[in-house]
Amino acid sequence: MSEKEARQGERQIGAEEGGYDNPLTRERLSEEEKVAVEVGGYGADGTFLGELVRFTAEEVGSWTDFSMARSQDDRGVTYTLYRLPDGKFRVYELTWSRWQGEGSEAFLAPVVEDEDNTYGPGGALTYDAYTEDEARQAWPHLFAALGMPNTRDID
Repeated sequence: MSEKEARQGERQIGAEEGGYDNPLTRERLSEEEKVAVEVGGYGADGTFLGELVRFTAEEVGSWTDFSMARSQDDRGVTYTLYRLPDGKFRVYELTWSRWQGEGSEAFLAPVVEDEDNTYGPGGALTYDAYTEDEARQAWPHLFAALGMPNTRDID
């Protein structure tokens, strides 16, 4: 296969799916790439009302929980696990709905707890990272769904 055919066969997807960093130049990111996630709310018309948060990480995998929907495809919560260059983790949680008039929300965890609720410069949230043990304790269903169940040695 020629290089041209290989390039034509590549899926050109956005950075949120781990594809290209700059859609204008279509430059490929390294293995540990900067990902961009939308954090905040979405209006009922789909308008994004939050902020775009970028950080360097590798997507480990995603899992969607459809338990809140009767039809199993019109509402859900999608969880995405990211591994940071230092081996720590972040989890992106998107609660979504395809029902007209319902908005959606997205979160990035963990958030640094702030006693006076100032959340850093300009009131912006400050994000931290989980150790693997902390992430597994906080998100056991996500790890299990990704085929990475908690294990322990007993001898």
